Amino acid sequence: KSFFFFFALTIIHKSNPPILSSLSLRLPANLPNQHNIMAARKPRCNFKECKNAAQRIIGDCTFCNGHFCDKHRMLESHACSGLEDCKKESHARNADKLNSERTTVIKGV
Repeated sequence: KSFFFFFALTIIHKSNPPILSSLSLRLPANLPNQHNIMAARKPRCNFKECKNAAQRIIGDCTFCNGHFCDKHRMLESHACSGLEDCKKESHARNADKLNSERTTVIKGV
């Protein structure tokens, strides 16, 4: 926030010095140089030598905490270290679901 405020003040100061003096504001001597400010880099795919951009939400692997492109986002395609844990977890979840939906036979009707 403060950078943009001071940047605007430098523009005002260079274009019309009396405005700045009438506001009685002083610019700091150590304003950052525009050339030193770099844009944030886009996250890249964590798969070996892939240079594609990582997908935002669907490219995040919760098992290995990696960020992957649309080609490597599946556990099998990026050889995830948590693949076995994922299979065990989904097997247990499915078993619980099937047991809860099991029908029982009512005898004596």
